[in-house]
Amino acid sequence: MKCSSCHSENTKKIGFFRRKRNHRKIQRYLCKDCKTSFSNQTFSITYQQKRPDLNTQILSYISTGTGIRRTAKETHTSKKTVQRKIKFLAKVCDKFHQENMSKWTRKGKPQFVFDEMETIESTRTNTIHIPTVVEKESYFIVGIDALYASSRSHYPNKKKDYNELHKEEISNKNLYTKKVLGSCRKMKPQGRIVVYSDEKPGYAKMVKEVFGDLGVHLTFNAAEEDEKNKLFPVNNTMACLRAENAMLRRATWYVCKDKNMLSNHLKIYTFHHNYVREKGYTVGYTKSGCRKPEEKTPAQHLGICDKVIEPKTLVGF
Repeated sequence: MKCSSCHSENTKKIGFFRRKRNHRKIQRYLCKDCKTSFSNQTFSITYQQKRPDLNTQILSYISTGTGIRRTAKETHTSKKTVQRKIKFLAKVCDKFHQENMSKWTRKGKPQFVFDEMETIESTRTNTIHIPTVVEKESYFIVGIDALYASSRSHYPNKKKDYNELHKEEISNKNLYTKKVLGSCRKMKPQGRIVVYSDEKPGYAKMVKEVFGDLGVHLTFNAAEEDEKNKLFPVNNTMACLRAENAMLRRATWYVCKDKNMLSNHLKIYTFHHNYVREKGYTVGYTKSGCRKPEEKTPAQHLGICDKVIEPKTLVGF
């Protein structure tokens, strides 16, 4: 065991202590060079957390649409603790997603469906855009984020104040949107990128600027039923996102005024959607023509992982 301070391997065991919450033994060490004492817990992502046992519970509640207040009540803790845990869990979930999204092994080339969802926070004054990129076959969420957009408030003064307060981010919204769209390149480092979208003006130019000559942009009319089905993966994902994310429900107690907190909720939901929640995929048909489903997560369908990721293994408790 290397020392946590000087990284020396000249260490020795000096007993152990037990965790307060689960009474697990944690080995302690002493560095003979710098006399620093440390333990196995020093190198854990939950180091110095008083309630690491709450991580798995809060991750489960938040990713399935439970609000902050309700989560605090169910876990017998405070709202501030839940909000602090959400920030921690968002970083862990996003890091795991960024490290694993390029490990797909399924035969065939992934294609992507792109669209934007507009929502509000607290009132109509705070207008938020949520650009979303989904892999076409597996519904795997490749990239998603929350961005400030021009206010749609009916009150001129509120609208002016809001736009002035977030002037910089509103003016650079396309740059942030292109960053989300560019996450397709992380999943497919080389070759052509095929992007499906609706006929919104500006999408073709955006794809061209992000992927250059290697970007193939296919547009469909969302108003026509035949073409609407081509965009079903992203439309279905955004519908589930509204239904299963408490912060996207309008006129409820769950709504928060902090756009960054919404972004954290989206990162947690992305992990749960991609690696934890199973959905049915058609793997064939019987002789009578009936569909043969198979329950897998989007990550399993792509070959990124061979089993459902347990949240407790991610948060280190």
